[in-house]
Amino acid sequence: MAGVSSYIAETLCPASKEKAKVELNENEEDIPSAILALREACKKHAAENKDFVFCVDDCSDNFVGMFLRARKYNLERALALLLNYVKFRKNHSEYYEGVTLDMVREVALATLPMVFKGRDAEGRRVIAFRPRLLDPAKFPMKKVFPTTLYILDALIQDPETQVNGIVLIEDWTGMTMWKAMMFENKEVKMFIDLFQDCFPARLKAINLYNHPWFFSIVWAVAKPFMKEKMKARFKLHGHSLSSLHEVVPADVLCDEYGGSFSYSAQELVDFLENTKVERPPVGTTAEGTAV
Repeated sequence: MAGVSSYIAETLCPASKEKAKVELNENEEDIPSAILALREACKKHAAENKDFVFCVDDCSDNFVGMFLRARKYNLERALALLLNYVKFRKNHSEYYEGVTLDMVREVALATLPMVFKGRDAEGRRVIAFRPRLLDPAKFPMKKVFPTTLYILDALIQDPETQVNGIVLIEDWTGMTMWKAMMFENKEVKMFIDLFQDCFPARLKAINLYNHPWFFSIVWAVAKPFMKEKMKARFKLHGHSLSSLHEVVPADVLCDEYGGSFSYSAQELVDFLENTKVERPPVGTTAEGTAV
C-alpha cells in the first residue's frame, strides 16, 4: 500500500515509537491493514449516505493515520472522529474557506496564538492563547478562529505531535469582563466541540493562568458542553507560575512565563510557510463543488 512505509518511519523517535505502542496500541506490522480498514469504513459510510461528500482516497496515509492514533487504533472510534471532522468542517465552512498565508502570518505575528518551538519532557507541543489581545476591529474572532484552525492543522501534520499530543495555556492576564463578553455561546461550544470530538489530536491539558474573578461565569457557560474527560483536562493555576511549571516546565516557555528566552513569532511564521497542510475537500457548495 503506497505511502504506508514512509508513514511508519516518518520521524518518530524511539521514545515516541514506544509511546505509540504502549499508549496508542500502535503495532508497525498492523498499520497498513488498520489504515486500509479505516479507508474502507469511510467509503462504506459514503456509499450509504449520499450527503456525505468526502473522498478518503485523496488523503495521505499520514492524514488517515492521525485519526487512528487519536483514538488508539479503535476502528469504530476513529471512524466516528473522521466523520465528526468532516461534519465540523462542512458546518463551519466559513472558517476554512479563503484562509490565506497572509492572514495566518498577520495573526501569528500578533502572537495570537503563541506556539513554542520546543516540546516538553513528554514530547508535547505547547500553545498559549491570550484572549486579551482580541480586538473587534483588527482581530475579531471571525479572523482569529480560522487562522488558529490552520495553525492547529499545521501542527498535527507532524507524527511526533500526533503521538505525544498538545498542551494549551489560556492566559487570562489583563482580561476584562467586556472582552469576555465577546465570546458568544456558539463560539464557546464550537471550540469545545472541535477538541472534544472533531479534531485528530491528543489534547493532554488546558492550563488556565491568571484567570480573573469572573471566570466562574465563563466556566458556567462552557461546562454544559463538556464531557467529563474534557473537564478533567482543565488545570487552574491562579496567579502561580510555579503551579503552571508543574505541568509545563519553564524551559519550554518564553520569559513572559518564567522561561529563559524571548518568544519569536517569526519562527512560527517560518514553520507555517514551510509546512504542507493537508486539508481534503469536504461537503458541497451551492455549485456542487467540494470545499
